[in-house]
Amino acid sequence: MIELHLSGQQIADICEALDDPDVSEWHKRKFLALRMHHEGAAHGFIIKCLRLIPTTLVAYLKGRPARFACRLLLPSR
Repeated sequence: MIELHLSGQQIADICEALDDPDVSEWHKRKFLALRMHHEGAAHGFIIKCLRLIPTTLVAYLKGRPARFACRLLLPSR
């Protein structure tokens, strides 16, 4: 199991990005996978909902998710 530790601020930033029309659908998919994993959703459920393959989900989750989430949010911050 992949352990993922996101702060409350990072979760809030991900929620904001999911609602932002300027964030691409590709990035929203990654953010949603991070949030679902953080909330405790099973990998099989995430894969089915987001139509991913297992290796893609693992890449999303192992790709330094906390830094990834902060880096991709609005660059003006």
